[in-house]
Amino acid sequence: MTRTYAVRPDRCFDVWFSLHVSSTRKEMNRHIEAYAKSTWNVVEHEPLTAGLCQATAIREFPPEGKRRWYSDQFATVFLNDEDLKKNGTEIVPHEALHCALAHERFVMHYSMDYSSCDDMEHEERLCYTHGRIVVGIYKALRGKK
Repeated sequence: MTRTYAVRPDRCFDVWFSLHVSSTRKEMNRHIEAYAKSTWNVVEHEPLTAGLCQATAIREFPPEGKRRWYSDQFATVFLNDEDLKKNGTEIVPHEALHCALAHERFVMHYSMDYSSCDDMEHEERLCYTHGRIVVGIYKALRGKK
């Protein structure tokens, strides 16, 4: 059985990611395949994958005109209890970083400025997003809101 959660990393914004937690890696892989078919998304993964983050394009940015929103969901994270018990301290932050980068790409539209060492505002924003995603995943895994 796979448990599914909707996680909003920042209560000030409506964007969210879905977290799917299966019991075993084998079940997670079956769930990923079923998810890919049901959503018409290509989800590339290896059978040995311990976790996965699938980014979701949620906005269209045409050169002219208004932005069009597809969804407020910017990513889907797949985890499994079997691998989390073995190495959850690495798997959760690893997938959370992929999720934070998906947020940067599809919510913030690559607005991060890596060029300045004097202004840490952009890096701090990414780090706070990453931290909130980690907290959201752990709260969901512990059954807290």
